[in-house]
Amino acid sequence: MAPVPPPKAIAPRRHAQRGVAALEAAIVLPLMVFIILGGVELYLYTRVIAIMDRVAFTLANSISIQTQLIDDGNCTAPDHLCTYGTIMPTLLMPLASPNASVIISVYATDRPSSGAPTAWTNISSPNHGWTRTVYQGSAAAAPISRISTTSLPAAIISNNVQTADTVIAVELFYDYKPFAISGAFFNLLFNTHQYSRALIRPRYADLCRLTDPMNPAPANSVCGS
Repeated sequence: MAPVPPPKAIAPRRHAQRGVAALEAAIVLPLMVFIILGGVELYLYTRVIAIMDRVAFTLANSISIQTQLIDDGNCTAPDHLCTYGTIMPTLLMPLASPNASVIISVYATDRPSSGAPTAWTNISSPNHGWTRTVYQGSAAAAPISRISTTSLPAAIISNNVQTADTVIAVELFYDYKPFAISGAFFNLLFNTHQYSRALIRPRYADLCRLTDPMNPAPANSVCGS
């Protein structure tokens, strides 16, 4: 049977054990908090990306089934462009809609007399396409389109020589706000200015002419002509 140490020898050992436990807690607890916050931050960040992709596709798909698009202040009908800005806060839930902006564009191909369409174009003429900011949140900067006629893939241009080709482009911008405690570190690894886009062809009409009831374009205007 081992001899029992005297009480005076036990006390310093207990103090030493407490000191080691306190040191371990001081090292491990901040690390655990950082890992937990990092996991939550990463989940929220990836959720933003997933929701943005879904919203961009939903808008593009909804626009593609319209037979015309009207540019006025009646934001209740699906063929009125401002309607898509009105529904943005609902589509973005649970994201913070004030941090988001949306640009909708329609690009058309040129149609040279020698043959099939060869290139995309988006000029100010109502017959060749248009770009509109349909939504800008109160906390978001004015969005600038990242799509150009050169960035659109030429491989998706139709070879139909009878009609010019068109494509709808929806661009969604979102400013992600990380936790204040991890913001500095998060900004070093990730881009908080998120961007998503969706491209889709109109199904029933070219939609390259944005109708303005106050200044209607000719009814027989041909996209790309």
